[in-house]
Amino acid sequence: MKQSIKQFLNKYPSITEKLKRAKYYLNKTNRSSSKQIHGVDNIFEIHPSAILKNCTIDVEGDHNRVIINENCRLYEVKIYIRGNHNLIVLDSNVTYQSGLLWEVCNHGRISIGENTTIEENVNFQIAEDHLTIAVGQDCMFSSNIFIWPQDWHPINNMNRDRINQGKSISIENHVWVGYDVKILKGVIIGSNNIIGTNALITKSFEEEHVIIAGNPGKITKRDIHWER
Repeated sequence: MKQSIKQFLNKYPSITEKLKRAKYYLNKTNRSSSKQIHGVDNIFEIHPSAILKNCTIDVEGDHNRVIINENCRLYEVKIYIRGNHNLIVLDSNVTYQSGLLWEVCNHGRISIGENTTIEENVNFQIAEDHLTIAVGQDCMFSSNIFIWPQDWHPINNMNRDRINQGKSISIENHVWVGYDVKILKGVIIGSNNIIGTNALITKSFEEEHVIIAGNPGKITKRDIHWER
């Protein structure tokens, strides 16, 4: 059997080269990252061309799924899941320097669009069921950023009814998020926008081609277009 496989590979050198390349990337990923997985039917789809260096995947729960597509580069990123039926998706060519993809919930979803770049200590954290953080294509995140679609602790009225439920966050295509920005629950950011340094975003800005800055965030300039 081994001889037959060897003869087949010698006949098709392009297949041999692709297998060697896939083995190289898989070995590189396995050497530099760690996994702790507990539960049933947890699925991890990491493309052979993706590189994970000094990353951690820590999952407890069932039916969770992590998808990292082609040519992604992750360095010192922690993927942390506690719960069931959660999903994390990184589209192709995402670069992520360090931070946290964190879902302590059920049916949560974090998605990051292709060609997005993320610098150090950028944290996407979901702590309530059925919430989503969606980032579009070609976005650019600076450092020390927190994306939170919930308030972390419940607030109730005098009848004990909760009044601060979480709400999903959407950041559309080609958005530049500056240093030390915080984006809170229910926010939608339109395409081609800039969020300035230290901004606190507590409401949606669906208008496009604007700069948003301040605490709380407000539009400070219109009719802009930014480039990398």
